Amino acid sequence: MSLETMKNRLNYYGGAVRQDRMIDEKQVSLAYAIKNSFQAAKMKEYPALNKLERGLINPVIQNENYDTKLLSISHAANYGVGTIFKWENTDSYWLVYLEDRTELAYFKGNIRRCDYIVQWVDGDRQRLETPIAIIGPSVPSLRTSSSMQAKVAQDFPNQIVTVMVPDNEQNKRYFNRYQ
Repeated sequence: MSLETMKNRLNYYGGAVRQDRMIDEKQVSLAYAIKNSFQAAKMKEYPALNKLERGLINPVIQNENYDTKLLSISHAANYGVGTIFKWENTDSYWLVYLEDRTELAYFKGNIRRCDYIVQWVDGDRQRLETPIAIIGPSVPSLRTSSSMQAKVAQDFPNQIVTVMVPDNEQNKRYFNRYQ
């Protein structure tokens, strides 16, 4: 085999550098998994909900406080931290909150289910909304008040809520420390 033929063959399989070939092979593997896997998902980016993308959503953690999954999708979809999308298969909204930067072949990140949609009216009388993921204890802690009798304990509702929202200007104006 001539050097020119070998060079053409390497370029066909992803390039002369071994890492480039491995990245190309992983992209092909992701495309195959999206086509044939049980974890394949159809999703549309929020708020437009017009462009359908396909990716893999694998379970990571599910408990009474939150549902976290792992998203794998092509870089061409332009998903990143802060992206909200609607998972068409389950009719639920999800927020990308963490990216795995060690994966070079495709976007890989952790996502959390958004159980609520918050709506508000801004200063220009426009109605805005955003899906949010709430993180917090499933059972509020029991506190007692010093003004009560020692035998009676009263359950005060938890007044602190941790909310995950995309980092954009409309959310920064609405969600603040005292909101």
